[in-house]
Amino acid sequence: MMNGKTIIQNHSGSGDNVAGDKYSVERPELISLLTEKWFEDQVNGAINNLGRRFSPELNIEIDTNKYFDAIERNEDFRKSCRDEVARFVGCIEYVLKTFSKHFTQDEISTIESALKEIIAKCYSFINSADSDFEDKVVFDEIILIQGILSGYAEALREPSLEKILANLFDFKKFLDGNYFKVACKPILLIVGNGGIGKSHLLANALNSRLKQHKKSVFILGQHLKGSTPPWKQILENASMEEYLDDDFLEALNEKGKELNERVLIAVDAMNEGQGKVIWPDHFAGVVQKISTYPWLAFVATLRSSYESLFDVAHVIRRNGLIRVNHSGFSGREERAARVYFQHYGINFPRVPLLAPEFSNPLYLKLFCESLVSEGLSEIPDNFRGFSAVVKSLVDSTDKKLSGGDSYDYPQSKKLARKAIYGIVARMSSENVREIHYDEAYEIAEKVVRRFSDKRHFIEALIDEGVFSKDIRGEDEFVFITYERLADYIEADYLIGEFKPSEWSSISEFLGHNYQDVFENPFMKQGVLEALAILLPEKLNVELIDLFSSEDGVPSHIVEACLQSLIWRKNTTITDSMKAFVRHSLESGDNRESLFSILFYLLSEPDHPFNATLLHDYLVKFTMADRDSFWVPFLQRASKEYSSVRRVISWKNSSSNEVGVSQNSRLNLAIGLSWIFASTHIELRDSATMSLSTLLEDNLVTAVNLLKKFEQVNDPYIYERILAACYGAVLRSEDRASLSSLCKILVSNIFDQDEVYPNCHVRNYARGIIEFACHYGDFSLEDMKMVRPPYNASLPDSYPDNDEIDSYRYDYKADDFKEIYWGQNSILSSMVTEYGRETSMYGDFGRYTFESAFYDWKGEKLDTNGLSNYACWLIFNEYGYDPVKHGAYDRYASAGDRHTNRIERIGKKYQWIALYELISRVADNIPMNEPSDWPNFEKEVWYQGPWQNHLQNIDPTTLVPEIKSGNPEAKKFVLEDKLANWNGEDAVWLADTNGLPDPKFFIDFDELVVLEDHDTWDEVNLDYELSKDARKQFWYQIRSYLVSSSEFDAVYDYVSQKDLMGRWMPKTPEVFNIYGHEFCWSPAYKDIQKSYYGFGWETPRNAESEKIGKILPTTTEYAWEGGATECPRFYVPTDLMFNGLRLKPVRNVGEWVNDTGAKVCFNLSMLEKGLSGVVLKKSALHDFLVENDLKIFWTFLGQKMVLPSDHWDFRDDSLPPLNVSGCYTFIDGEIQGKIATFQR
Repeated sequence: MMNGKTIIQNHSGSGDNVAGDKYSVERPELISLLTEKWFEDQVNGAINNLGRRFSPELNIEIDTNKYFDAIERNEDFRKSCRDEVARFVGCIEYVLKTFSKHFTQDEISTIESALKEIIAKCYSFINSADSDFEDKVVFDEIILIQGILSGYAEALREPSLEKILANLFDFKKFLDGNYFKVACKPILLIVGNGGIGKSHLLANALNSRLKQHKKSVFILGQHLKGSTPPWKQILENASMEEYLDDDFLEALNEKGKELNERVLIAVDAMNEGQGKVIWPDHFAGVVQKISTYPWLAFVATLRSSYESLFDVAHVIRRNGLIRVNHSGFSGREERAARVYFQHYGINFPRVPLLAPEFSNPLYLKLFCESLVSEGLSEIPDNFRGFSAVVKSLVDSTDKKLSGGDSYDYPQSKKLARKAIYGIVARMSSENVREIHYDEAYEIAEKVVRRFSDKRHFIEALIDEGVFSKDIRGEDEFVFITYERLADYIEADYLIGEFKPSEWSSISEFLGHNYQDVFENPFMKQGVLEALAILLPEKLNVELIDLFSSEDGVPSHIVEACLQSLIWRKNTTITDSMKAFVRHSLESGDNRESLFSILFYLLSEPDHPFNATLLHDYLVKFTMADRDSFWVPFLQRASKEYSSVRRVISWKNSSSNEVGVSQNSRLNLAIGLSWIFASTHIELRDSATMSLSTLLEDNLVTAVNLLKKFEQVNDPYIYERILAACYGAVLRSEDRASLSSLCKILVSNIFDQDEVYPNCHVRNYARGIIEFACHYGDFSLEDMKMVRPPYNASLPDSYPDNDEIDSYRYDYKADDFKEIYWGQNSILSSMVTEYGRETSMYGDFGRYTFESAFYDWKGEKLDTNGLSNYACWLIFNEYGYDPVKHGAYDRYASAGDRHTNRIERIGKKYQWIALYELISRVADNIPMNEPSDWPNFEKEVWYQGPWQNHLQNIDPTTLVPEIKSGNPEAKKFVLEDKLANWNGEDAVWLADTNGLPDPKFFIDFDELVVLEDHDTWDEVNLDYELSKDARKQFWYQIRSYLVSSSEFDAVYDYVSQKDLMGRWMPKTPEVFNIYGHEFCWSPAYKDIQKSYYGFGWETPRNAESEKIGKILPTTTEYAWEGGATECPRFYVPTDLMFNGLRLKPVRNVGEWVNDTGAKVCFNLSMLEKGLSGVVLKKSALHDFLVENDLKIFWTFLGQKMVLPSDHWDFRDDSLPPLNVSGCYTFIDGEIQGKIATFQR
């Protein structure tokens, strides 16, 4: 025995013994010390020591938080996993139900077996706190399923199979992603730049755990000192120095096992203090050691610049460390700024905060505090640029410290400024970023001692957040807290040293004294950026002017100058810089870097480099020339947190309450519009919805935007501008400028010698005008002008096959180049089913291009000729050139073909050609009436792209952020109304006493349900592995209108029947109109034809006698296109919509009446997992009386026991129990009855 511990193996003496060195400890002794209070005191002590770095009142929910859910494997994590598994299972079930006839029995058995294995492994992990995830087994089974389905997707050319494969890829990606991996192996490193909020993130997570009584150990890197191994210091700080590290970890592990939850060991800022000396030699060992304990988790934070020192890549490879990047408020800048501004009492600005530094929590905090210190409650116009922020910060520090209750010195003496600059001067002279505490102390004291009796001035500056200090061994060091601030002050100090009387120029001065600043871009790039800000501000000299034109400007100097533009005041930008920017654009030098900078400056109203510069530059090119450089830039700028993404996400995350000025709004709109040239599908779609949101209730901006782009030569851009305008118009309450918008559309599009030949442009423009006329905001004497057919011409003849084949490059030729594949890809892709014989048909040619002309089938249309003409347009009119576009196109579609979201430039031109030719054909040849199938003797004129499924985005419907826990939704959650699941399968099936009362699903006090469908599983898809089957109950509620005279006959008949078999009229489902187009639009009126299943229907009884006309009360919206998929929702049928005088509002799936009261809404928009649409009971009553109608509800349900192969419903050993019921208003109350039928 030694100190109460029994040594099993010899200790290495390092404090970081390898995983095999285990120590037995008298655990009761040590575990007894790990009390609730010990954990609370330890975590609270560390949080308190963080000081200003943790501000719980300024907490913003960010994506990185989710990793702590995974570490805990809490209910939020489990639910997300269940949702992913359920989505995956649903995909496979759909495949087996829909395509089973194509599979062999062996393939079905293989899929079923693989699915069972995947479900078993996933739920075994999800449902337990300590099991390992058998990822290799699961991935092998997924790949097995993918292999089978890929073959059929290729052979059948079935789009739904392609989508299923994409979903399977997403499921595998989820299981292989960091979020799921952290739950499997909770060893996490969070990296990020200085001031990005890593300490706050960790403290907030541990504070939250503390409130939930979860056990954590919190270690601050700043507390480590000397060269003693970390475990020894950690134990000393925890007052457990007499124990060895394994004793401590064993005890923590036992505590976790006892509580059945992981104990989290968290280390903040490993690079701080002496950590950068201590941790690198021990980091891998610590990770390895903790990972051997099943009930321990480890999270550490590290500044990004120290990753190489810590050899993070090696620890990831060898020890399975999981690394995630923390990017502060990136993607949530507007939300964060709103919280901060509200906290500090600052009004939100009228110019968007697009500068990248607003992603940095520390900068945002300093920005707000500097405004407050100046007594400001809003950002003044002259408060632009970094100089203003620094000046305000330093002045506010002087203002506070000069007060009578502080150091009591005249504020005009600026002692804080002098001390700060004095310390930075010492750092600069020694070429370091930190100095010994004693040096900093003496510098600060020397400044303050003449004016104040108080001492320790450096501590006051540290308390104000200007400086921070590190402890290293027995020594302390001081450094500027915020790195960009340090760069700025050092640059300001350098310029301050310049004396014109002693030097001929600033160039000579800097070159002689500070050559290292210019020659060491890696160490001093931030100082160079600060010099680029300050030189023109203080000396009217640009940094680039310091270099001779003969030698050229070094690339790192150019980059510093460009980056500085984000932080400069408008008034400091010299003619020299303006000329340099113009030259960079025209020459192409530094063009992509400059584009990125310009997106940050887009919205500034008076900035010389705002959206006007970008627009004037881009608009002068042909589409082909512009696409050669602009499309590749947009593809590279599509990455997360780029300036382009910043512009998109700012508006997508902000509220229309933000008082953005009209000039800024137009500038943003211009920038967003140029993104529409992109072939990156998701980027283009996201920008479209962002612009649509920006224009909402600001249609004057739409008017001005259309004026700006009326001559744009890219239909891809013009189409999406009009799409955004259309969405904005349909959601706007303020339609003051709608009439002006309509006049522009009539003039620029319809009142032309040839109406714009693009089916989407025409449709959006017409839709805006039709909407305005419908709601009385505009009138047009001759509506035929905006309604098809229009006047575009169609060639008398098309290029023949030989002419088009002549565009193909021979890949066997000696002079063939890789770039030529781009042109060949167009030619191959455009071949129709029976087209040019030199190639088999192309996917686009047959399944997209030819399919779009299906309703013109017959001798009157030559699709091969049209395809040839499209190719001719692409090469001759649109200007496709493999020299310009081939390099991009060669790799644009690289990757998994089921998930590709980036198209070729050639593919862009193929779409443009298709949309043009649809327009030209539609103006000259009538199409077959779809409802006349299969005779096709009737002919009609083409109305719009909903008819041939060409819509690619719903710009009218904003995807709502639907969260769980909405109080308004609580009363609609009905799990407690369900029958229990007790009893043997056969007994449970036969039991009718436990059936839920349908009234619970229909009547909600002042609201009634019009339609709802739901399913409950015994274990909610959480498969019990001991069972071969599970119980399920599902129901469908529908409602129907009947004339009062026919009601009794209809109701009496239906209430006695088994409703199974879908013999009652089904709710129409529409997937080819937009969410805000219901009940007024040309598209809605077109699909109401009987061919689409709308209108009154007449069911027949067993003797085939008509029993009366009935009308379903709802239509289902089921849009699934583009990057803006929206939950399905129900819309009242047009008779009810108009009779109730409903009006759509901004929120999709919700309507108000003519007094503005919300009377109808979808539950799916309130809460995840809910479905159905509800209507005010009083509004329904008034409608029925006014129209001499009555309503009844049908309730169709089924109790069933699903076999283990639950997609196979042919097993009759346990026939399901059908439940049918009919309900209506009787004496003002909803009453009715149900009956059961055994199948």
